[in-house]
Amino acid sequence: MKVMRWLPTKRKAQFIVADQIGGFHPKAVFWREGKRKCFAIIGSSNLTQAAFKSNYEANVFLPLTEIDYVKGKKWVKNIEKQSVVVSEDWLRKYKEAPLRSQGGANNGNQHANPVVELKLPTPSGMEELIKARRAQFAIFKKKQAGLMHLFRRCASNKLTSEQFYNELPKYWSAKLADRLQGRGWERLGAGSDFQALSKSLVRILDTAEDDRDDIVSSEIDRLRELRVPTRGAFFRKCSVYDSR
Repeated sequence: MKVMRWLPTKRKAQFIVADQIGGFHPKAVFWREGKRKCFAIIGSSNLTQAAFKSNYEANVFLPLTEIDYVKGKKWVKNIEKQSVVVSEDWLRKYKEAPLRSQGGANNGNQHANPVVELKLPTPSGMEELIKARRAQFAIFKKKQAGLMHLFRRCASNKLTSEQFYNELPKYWSAKLADRLQGRGWERLGAGSDFQALSKSLVRILDTAEDDRDDIVSSEIDRLRELRVPTRGAFFRKCSVYDSR
């Protein structure tokens, strides 16, 4: 719980656990300094009572080639896909395995199932809602290339924020039925800094998929500092679409 309180808000979603991988045991850190030097720490240490009280732990530090660093990064990303975000509910229900005697057998992960299972709601009329949303996405796909080109023009300062706002309804609007927001957005969005927003969106789209979550977080923080009111309207919807 102390770690949860210590973590910055923007990092909480990156604090994850391999809850659904039976017998998961490896401990490794891979990182790059600057553009060339890559390193790793690989060892046996856990943040557990056993690690600090009864086990013999061993860790090694070593430089990596760029090729091996990329392999390690892909390995971690594959683990992320099978992991869940650590929450207070998860921590309350988690129970550490009992300390074993020195030299005793280790039975691996004590959890056959996830500690906290996610149960999705089933609202009334869900099938019709899904059908309507899919129709919106189908319309959006037809307008997507034009919308992304609009963002790129604005990001390169070929359009002013006012020009962007005036052209936007051609590609993304309630009238076209491809916009997910309700009415009222037009009033709030009219005075927004669309050049700053477009620069952020283009950075996200041009970032490799494995690094995109971190870039989204940093760009949303940047737009919050700039007080761009439309950041939520686009980053919850448009940033998931890649124009390439």
